[in-house]
Amino acid sequence: MSYPFALPTTGSVALADFFENLGPYSKQISEATAQRGRLRAALKTIKRQEQLNKDYQEVINTIEDYLPYLYGIIACIEGEELVPRGDIVTSWRSTLSGHTKALGGQKPRVNCKGIKAELCFVLMTYAYAFCLRGSEIISSIPPESDHSEVQYNKAADMLNRAAGIFSYVADSIDHPPPDSSSPRAIELHQDAATALSKLAAADAQSAAVSKALVHSKVSNSLIAKLYMGVANQYDTANGLLSSLPNSEIASDLKRYLSDGTSFYKAMAKKHLSLDANDNQ
Repeated sequence: MSYPFALPTTGSVALADFFENLGPYSKQISEATAQRGRLRAALKTIKRQEQLNKDYQEVINTIEDYLPYLYGIIACIEGEELVPRGDIVTSWRSTLSGHTKALGGQKPRVNCKGIKAELCFVLMTYAYAFCLRGSEIISSIPPESDHSEVQYNKAADMLNRAAGIFSYVADSIDHPPPDSSSPRAIELHQDAATALSKLAAADAQSAAVSKALVHSKVSNSLIAKLYMGVANQYDTANGLLSSLPNSEIASDLKRYLSDGTSFYKAMAKKHLSLDANDNQ
């Protein structure tokens, strides 16, 4: 199981309004706006769906349809083929923020300045959806099932893909400088994306360990080492999030990481004890 991220929602925009002259790209910008509208609709729909009926794959698919357009816009801006009229500002509800509105407990809506901030939020949402899909697969596996190997592999693949996306956001997206005078959404902090990459990678490793316990004869000493690896990843993620402004991070995410660290350390100790007993 992975952390139950609440997928964000986003405000409506007409991308053409951000540019002086669309030139030969009028059709592509119109299509990009339509694809972004589909993503917005998918995110609003999944928020209304019952937990058992949430269609994370639909969110993944709509993001994959939108991303080529978004990267194309970025390339045109950097190549000066499209000239923004001013700041490109989109709005998203934060997934990671510890703040909520009193009415309905909703996460705050934040204005994201710059096309790279839009890209960051889209990619983070993409990774959240992979985490949730992986967790959904794991929760559907019957205990001690003899036919669960494919499902564990699929779940681990989803979680590893999420880890890779989070890592890409941390390492390859231009983040606002730390001394920026304007407040940043917590998603735009590099350490937040790095922490979530550690979390998703740890959950993928946990899925692999679960598969090994059911389908392979693995020594208890190796299982203990693998569980300690998961615990260390959780601990590192918690440390990275703790380096950010404390009130900005959702307390349940920090508690999840702290509890997870303790749980996987306990599992490691359990298997070390079993190994010691086997070798008496």
